[in-house]
Amino acid sequence: MPEVFAYCSILTGLVLPVLAFLHIRAAEAQRGWPNTIGTILRSDVMYESEGYSPVVEYSYTVDGVAYRGDRIRTLLVQHSSKGPASAVARKFFAGA
Repeated sequence: MPEVFAYCSILTGLVLPVLAFLHIRAAEAQRGWPNTIGTILRSDVMYESEGYSPVVEYSYTVDGVAYRGDRIRTLLVQHSSKGPASAVARKFFAGA
């Protein structure tokens, strides 16, 4: 059993820095994105197999090209209860 703990610790020590690097790299890439105004199309909470997630769909235009999106965070976040996901979804009003 101690071997399993040791392997899990080593694996965690290898995976977490990689995830942190990817998250920082994505955040740095976003710095160069142009600013624009968009419209919230939908704001809700969805339950998937592993938990609750806020769902926000929006549209925006950049340089005359219309886009639609649904990402509000760099990484997917799921919650074990509906409350925290609802709190995030309430920050985005449909039609705003």
